[in-house]
Amino acid sequence: NFERKLYASEKNIVEAVEKMIRLEIDVLVGTEPGKASRFNEKQVKAVTRRYGFDVKLIKRDGNKNGGGVIMIMNQRWSKIPSVVTEYRPEKAHLRGRLMCLEFDNRQGGQHHKVQIIGAHLLNSAHQEMQDTKKLLSWIVQRKAEFNAENDRAPTILIGDLNAAESSYLDTDREGVEHDSVLLEPDSIVIETIKSMRYEDLIRTRFPDKRVVTRAATHQTNRLLDRVMVNKQLANHMQTRVGVYRHSFLKAGSD
Repeated sequence: NFERKLYASEKNIVEAVEKMIRLEIDVLVGTEPGKASRFNEKQVKAVTRRYGFDVKLIKRDGNKNGGGVIMIMNQRWSKIPSVVTEYRPEKAHLRGRLMCLEFDNRQGGQHHKVQIIGAHLLNSAHQEMQDTKKLLSWIVQRKAEFNAENDRAPTILIGDLNAAESSYLDTDREGVEHDSVLLEPDSIVIETIKSMRYEDLIRTRFPDKRVVTRAATHQTNRLLDRVMVNKQLANHMQTRVGVYRHSFLKAGSD
């Protein structure tokens, strides 16, 4: 989550791209990049292309800071043909939350195709179940259509899911015992995503480790940012996952 700072300056965009190079990131998925004005949209595309990179993005409203998903691809991945699909509902606050990018290098074999869904789901989803169901239904549809033709190809759901499951494992809340079976109020979101035949990658690798993805000192931190993948990818011997403990941008980001 860029906390609306990526588009704030050319310097921040350059920093993100150069960090991708340093950390050897092929595809960077970010949420809330900032105000997606025409100028900012042109700027992020111009800067990334200077490095031979490419960018795909969606926005909620070009005049406001809220929402949005961006995917930045390095030189190698930017050359692979891809198709973008965006969830574009009537309700403004649901826009800029779901983006699907499907790669297909048009060679034989399902391993040459990859689906990545970037997501920024609702806060307090359990209190907005009607809208939450709309977002989750779109994910179901995209994944089902992709899997119908590519049942063994990698499919990934990544982003700020704004929901946690276990009150012990997925939070740093004090007073919760390690053997507690308490669930977070919005755990239905994670349970529903798992029912789509996604595996929670952080829990595949660290099933009993307490993990959070925020570092705020004024509130309970939770495991809100997740990488959900199909079973084949979750169990692949070269798959790795972790929590980056530093701000991705010096200006600040989760």
